[in-house]
Amino acid sequence: MCLRIGLAITLIAAGLLPQWECADFRVAGRFGELVQRASYLSGIVMIGIGLYIGWQGWVSVPGSL
Repeated sequence: MCLRIGLAITLIAAGLLPQWECADFRVAGRFGELVQRASYLSGIVMIGIGLYIGWQGWVSVPGSL
């Protein structure tokens, strides 16, 4: 279970870090907006994957713990 929690945290961090760093990344024109929006999408996808993996770990824990 700890492995899955650690993996979920890692996936969430991997999705949020580019989003935070991209806020400082300035590119002129429409391409800059696309890059910034893509980082949000990437973060959302990574958070979703992390939550899914965390949920699968949680439901696989026996009820007798």
